[in-house]
Amino acid sequence: MNIDTYKQEAARLRPRLLLIARRYTGSDEEGEDIVQDCLLKIWMMREDLSIPLDALAVTITRNLCIDHLRQQHLTSLPENQITGISDIKDCDEEPIERMMSIVHTLPDMQQTVLRPAI
Repeated sequence: MNIDTYKQEAARLRPRLLLIARRYTGSDEEGEDIVQDCLLKIWMMREDLSIPLDALAVTITRNLCIDHLRQQHLTSLPENQITGISDIKDCDEEPIERMMSIVHTLPDMQQTVLRPAI
């Protein structure tokens, strides 16, 4: 795919991709960033691609949105977990005991996964 074809396809796909990204993220700025990342990925693959790019572009955008949401979810802990962890760091307990006290602050299902079967 040559540069002019890429520019035309990018201009044609951009509004649709922005709509998808904004629906996932709920933010215009984050949606713009995700669409830029998608178009960059397509640009880097342009030698191997043929038109139409709709399905590929939508899939890449959706996956980038999901990755973005997962990253946000991992970096934002509820306040009660943050304060519980900082309190535990100040203790002089043994490492295993500290780890188990952190495990006790988790929801029941997560505790079940992390605890060894006795």
